Amino acid sequence: MDISDINADIMESLGAYGQVLETLSPEALKRQPDPESWSMGQLFIHLLDDTMNFHLRLLEACLSPEAPRQGTKNGVGEAVYQANAFSDIRVKGRRTAANVPQPTDKAELEGKMNLLQTAIAQASEKLATNPISGKIEHPALGFLDAKEWFQLIAIHFRHHLRQKARIEAFLNT
Repeated sequence: MDISDINADIMESLGAYGQVLETLSPEALKRQPDPESWSMGQLFIHLLDDTMNFHLRLLEACLSPEAPRQGTKNGVGEAVYQANAFSDIRVKGRRTAANVPQPTDKAELEGKMNLLQTAIAQASEKLATNPISGKIEHPALGFLDAKEWFQLIAIHFRHHLRQKARIEAFLNT
């Protein structure tokens, strides 16, 4: 995949998330299917904050001249990038319904979406002009270069589209 394809993939997912954000009431954004599951608002917080504070930060670190140039993806990482997707499984990670905050309001999420769209566009431009990068280790996938961190954003967004659909189904019942 080239950078423009990855960027288009990210923007398509952001469009799908943006559409649901427009339609939900502030109350619906905070309704959880059950105490152990995220609300739609918590899903947004997870995606927006992790992308800005983890994926894009490490992508930037890869573009630094001081970034290490060695390291490879592990077996899980190779499988994820070969498929350009995570396995269709529900992952219980460190980010739980208890420790992912609810959004303050809809405006908070809209503001973060706008900031993220700008940051994605800037990252895409940087990657187009800085093709050589170092590698930073992902805790589950091994060492990723800047382009792979960018692609991981697209993979992560698409992975959570399934969760978005489950939450929407709950909200529509």
